[in-house]
Amino acid sequence: MGAEICDSTDEGIYEMKKPLKLIEGEPISRPCVEGQALVETLKGAAALGLKRIQVFCDFYLLYEFVTGKLLPDQQKYIDIMDQVNLLRKSFTYCEFSLILRDDVKHVFRLAREAINSQISKLETKTKSPYKEGSSSSSSSMSEEDDGEVYRIHFKGLWSDERVYGPGSSNNSSYKIVTLAGVGSAIYDSTDEVIYEMKKPLKLNGFPGRVWRGRRWLRL
Repeated sequence: MGAEICDSTDEGIYEMKKPLKLIEGEPISRPCVEGQALVETLKGAAALGLKRIQVFCDFYLLYEFVTGKLLPDQQKYIDIMDQVNLLRKSFTYCEFSLILRDDVKHVFRLAREAINSQISKLETKTKSPYKEGSSSSSSSMSEEDDGEVYRIHFKGLWSDERVYGPGSSNNSSYKIVTLAGVGSAIYDSTDEVIYEMKKPLKLNGFPGRVWRGRRWLRL
């Protein structure tokens, strides 16, 4: 997942990239990944004490859900929207806008980096460089409402990745694992990123596969 929060002058004040935890046994879908990315982003904005936010989304279906123009017809989407609506109560102003894919390149990169961090962790058996809840900030945030509207960009991604064991070559056995990540950033009124957070999305219930001989073996 990737997300970015900006202030009213397009200054980035917060960025986040983290792995997403999907529901065990549930098929992966873009509404689920993007929806959970939004939930994580709103949690981050609320934790910063922000009161007025404008959230930008490049996924039309999710935009239709959050604006009430379309009602979700599956329970998993309803549950995500319930979380979103509950988190919206943390803010005195919370609006959503639809933007183009090209306008979220920065948080797309953050989400991709969150996935890459998981690949490195699986291949080296070491801790991911992006700790759960880790963040960086270029300015202190006040819990009081300063009247400013902060811009938030976010992105959720997932992909099937080929992961090799330690010391293996391209011809060795490997496994295919499904990984997801989130990235977000906050901008202030001077268009400066003032806060950045990076975390991984752990996929439970999605086993990997190993190529041996001429067939796939499920792990």
